[in-house]
Amino acid sequence: MPIERRTIWLLVADAARASLYTVDRRARRLVELESWADDAAAGKGQDLVADRPGRTFDSAGQGRHAMEPTTAPKTVAKERFLAMLAGHLNAAAKRQAFDELHLVAAPRVLGELREQLHPTVQDRIVSEQAKDLTPLGQAELEEAVGKLFWPS
Repeated sequence: MPIERRTIWLLVADAARASLYTVDRRARRLVELESWADDAAAGKGQDLVADRPGRTFDSAGQGRHAMEPTTAPKTVAKERFLAMLAGHLNAAAKRQAFDELHLVAAPRVLGELREQLHPTVQDRIVSEQAKDLTPLGQAELEEAVGKLFWPS
């Protein structure tokens, strides 16, 4: 398939925000397809818990103590957000919505996201950058990743 006709997607993500773009090579710009934000994953862990932790009795004796959650609430929110992103990409690859995928994500997020991607998505990944570019505006993002899509 000619390069001009390939559908190229760019995902820019961190643990709580993500934007999906399609690359318009002729116009030399990115076109935003979707964006997501998870307030729970972005917030403080203590803000995610509504009340004091429950209490339980000691295994021996009459004492009581607070029960700690097995996983931090913020970690759970981040995992849920990344699972949603991976599910979206997996479904899109299944319906052949894109030919190439470029991932730009915070280092830990990139590794955790990659683990959840189906092999059909992984086969279409052309490049990965372990950088958090989510705070950038459209023009700054195009400048930062433009070398990938429209070399000078």
